[in-house]
Amino acid sequence: MALSAVVGSLQMRWERAGVIHWRDEHPMIAGVWNLLFGLVAVAAGASGRFELLFVGGSTALEVAGSLVTLLGVTQVVRAYRRQRMR
Repeated sequence: MALSAVVGSLQMRWERAGVIHWRDEHPMIAGVWNLLFGLVAVAAGASGRFELLFVGGSTALEVAGSLVTLLGVTQVVRAYRRQRMR
């Protein structure tokens, strides 16, 4: 059985049971995770002990972490604005 079929089946069961979907109740969760992973990547790159795969430099890890952090901040701000408008 394909993973998408399993996920779809679970979603249908949850909807029938009246369970609130986590995205509806916590719309900022993806942004928070991206923010945290980005900050961890920046810290790992700044330590100099870790490198981005296939690039071979800790500076690249810092830049990638900064971009993921920026994405997370953007997602959190957008979700906050959407919630505020409701």
